[in-house]
Parts: sequence; C-alpha cells; structure tokens
Amino acid sequence: MERDWANLDSLALNMILEKLIEPIDHIWFGCVCKNWLSIANLSHQQNHQFRSNIMPMLMIPSEKSPEKRCLYSIPANRVYPLELTMLNNKRCCGSSHGWLATIDEEFVITWLNPFKDVAPISLPMTGVYHSFKNYTEFNVQKVTLSVDPITSPNDYVVAAIYTTRGCLAFIKA
Repeated sequence: MERDWANLDSLALNMILEKLIEPIDHIWFGCVCKNWLSIANLSHQQNHQFRSNIMPMLMIPSEKSPEKRCLYSIPANRVYPLELTMLNNKRCCGSSHGWLATIDEEFVITWLNPFKDVAPISLPMTGVYHSFKNYTEFNVQKVTLSVDPITSPNDYVVAAIYTTRGCLAFIKA
C-alpha cells in the first residue's frame, strides 16, 4: 500500500514542523507539496517569526564558484546546497524579513529575496552618493526594512546607516 504523504494530518505535520531547527528546513518543508506549504505558512503566521533563539545562518563562498554563496549553519555545522548567485560583485549590507540588501560599486542598494520569486527593489540614487570619493568612504554599515514588502507593499520603510560618521537615511515605499 502506497503512503499519501501529501495528505498527512495537519497535527502530524505541525509536530514535524516544530522539530525543525533551521529556518531553511521550514522552507524545504514547504517545498514538498501545496498542503505542506500551507501548513508551513500558517505556522509562520501564528509564530510571526522563527524562534528567536536560533543563530542566523552565515553566507559563505561556494566551493564550486567564488561568485556564488552558500548558507552555513553554525549549530548544525552544515553547509546547505542552496547557492545564491545574485550577489556577484555586490556586498551584502543587511538582511531583514527574508530579504538581503546588497550594494554594488556604483553605490546602488538593492533588496533581493532569494527564496521567493519577486522582483528586486532598487533604492533611488540621491545626491549623497556623489559627495564621496570612493566606495570605502561611503561605507553602508547597515540597511534594514520595517516590514516585509511582500505582505505590506505600500507601507514599508527602508533605513540605512552609512559613512564613518553614522549618517541615517530612510525612504518609504
């Protein structure tokens, strides 16, 4: 008799989901089928965020290609095979709500969501970029989002701390 994994009881699926430690395991759980994805989404909405005591993953260069990045889990001591290619010639300067903020050599800050099929968000250029002579002097230290742009496309705010003096800039959606 064949097992119907797609239609497991939601209680059993929630018990499995509670045992998963890493946020990426939740993503893989949701990739099994539509039913499992809906359970993962409901669990994420109810918990609002993943457990706060989980260490974040690190982005490390891929062994296959120096232009690609992999995710490394410190607690699991494991490199996940997910390769992020959108970071070529860019520096990561922040992450928030599943999005990565990158900056390129032209000082363009772009928000990317490597886990969802959504368009990147490029921040507009301002006059502040032109007053700096080089990339290291500009030095974007941190960029963050107020909320997820997917769930609140008209209500998010992006804030950035830049320069060695710690200047603050922000922009609304």
